[in-house]
Amino acid sequence: MNHGDALKILGLNNNYTEGELRKRYYALAKKYHPDALINKTEVEKREATEKLKKINLAYEILSNALKEGKKDNNFYNASTDDEELKAYKIVVKEKIIFERIFFFSKSVCWRDC
Repeated sequence: MNHGDALKILGLNNNYTEGELRKRYYALAKKYHPDALINKTEVEKREATEKLKKINLAYEILSNALKEGKKDNNFYNASTDDEELKAYKIVVKEKIIFERIFFFSKSVCWRDC
């Protein structure tokens, strides 16, 4: 998924702000969350779950682009750099895991020390 696809999924234009991004993400996440689809069929729930995964990925791409100050359409071009995007996703996941472990252990140590 590239930057342009992420914009289409969330329904934003290229001049989005962090507030617009967050507001649109939360609205779509609330709409397609499986817990909100109690009276729907299993097929509709599966489709909503797949849509929610795309929404989450689009939000991650656009929020990272905002943080890094890069909002051009070629920044996350998965069609030309699939391996680079996969490597980036792995690095981001490892960073998140490290931060969770580090901050958890720091907070435990702070309480116990």
